[in-house]
Amino acid sequence: MGLLDIFGKGGGKGQPPEEKKPTDLREIAHYGGFLSQMVVEGLTQPNGKVIPQDAIALMAAIAAERVIDASGEIPLRDHELVPGSRFSSDKVNSLLFGDSGDGSWEALPKASVFGFLRAQLLTQKFQPADFPDLRGILKDFAARGENPSFAGTVPLTIPTEKFPNLSPLKIGFESRRDVDERLRPLPDRLEKLTASLWALMEILVFARQGMDPPTALRLAVEILHGMAKTAPMTQRRMDELNRRG
Repeated sequence: MGLLDIFGKGGGKGQPPEEKKPTDLREIAHYGGFLSQMVVEGLTQPNGKVIPQDAIALMAAIAAERVIDASGEIPLRDHELVPGSRFSSDKVNSLLFGDSGDGSWEALPKASVFGFLRAQLLTQKFQPADFPDLRGILKDFAARGENPSFAGTVPLTIPTEKFPNLSPLKIGFESRRDVDERLRPLPDRLEKLTASLWALMEILVFARQGMDPPTALRLAVEILHGMAKTAPMTQRRMDELNRRG
């Protein structure tokens, strides 16, 4: 099943298991297709084109929110942290990397976020050389992630002309209701996370039409990793900001 094997049936780490049959991966992929279709249709311009880096940014931000939700570390939809602030979490790291400690893609268990994503992408003609240096990404995020200039987003190491036009914090919040609705039939938060990763895989395949695979993968990994450690926007905080004008 993939990610569901990390903790077995039920929710994220530290949550009691639920007595229910896990959803088949083929069905989870079906709902993932709903998400990737939502992203492509929502970003299609009047000329029929989609900016690939924007599609990747949106889907990676959605997947990052599902990591937060599955971890149970903080409530996704209503928490006390300042939206956009960073937080540390062993539970999030366990979801992202499993028990791997050497920072290499080859060592990642398939029942981790990045291990699952790698395994699926390798079946879609991505090459091992396309995947970015994880150690470098983690080191750069640790060094620059707290910089106020990256509020609402994460530090990126791709060419500036390939930067997305969207704020991950903003688009994660704005898409949340539609994502919740599309994934509602899946009863388990880890299943919802797996569906979002399947959708990210489909978006990365789609993005190859206009973006080289190494750059596309680096962008996806940097946003997914960084935003999974970033407090999401909440409706309550958004209402407060709107009242202030």
